[in-house]
Amino acid sequence: MKFFNTLKTTLTDTGVLQIHLNRPDKLNALSGELLSELHEIILHAQTNTSIKALLLTGEGNKAFCAGADISGLANITAQAILHTILAMAPLAIRSVMQVIDVGYDLTLEAALHLEATHFALVCATADKKIGVNAFLQKTKPTFTNQ
Repeated sequence: MKFFNTLKTTLTDTGVLQIHLNRPDKLNALSGELLSELHEIILHAQTNTSIKALLLTGEGNKAFCAGADISGLANITAQAILHTILAMAPLAIRSVMQVIDVGYDLTLEAALHLEATHFALVCATADKKIGVNAFLQKTKPTFTNQ
């Protein structure tokens, strides 16, 4: 069986494939990599007639498995949000970022004025028309940054 970064495996003479979660420093928390490797092992076990049973254990003496690796989940969520933002109109995103950056320290009245000004500028762009048309036609927009 191949080498895995987050799992150890042992096949006994009686056909028991022992799978050891091998992240004791993280209390064997389930990361994306660990789940992917576990999935690969299970697929292999389904087609290997010498494997009669699976035994799942955890390395270390503090925990079998602490559950989901929250730090990895946060990273995945941040990446998903970033991909969503990058698919949006670049002029509109740039405008929003400027309003957030500049408007943070303004009075409410000045910040609302800044937001209204940027809204008007973005509404006059070709990208706004492209976005509205794509929405109405239920297609993916191809923004031109104009």
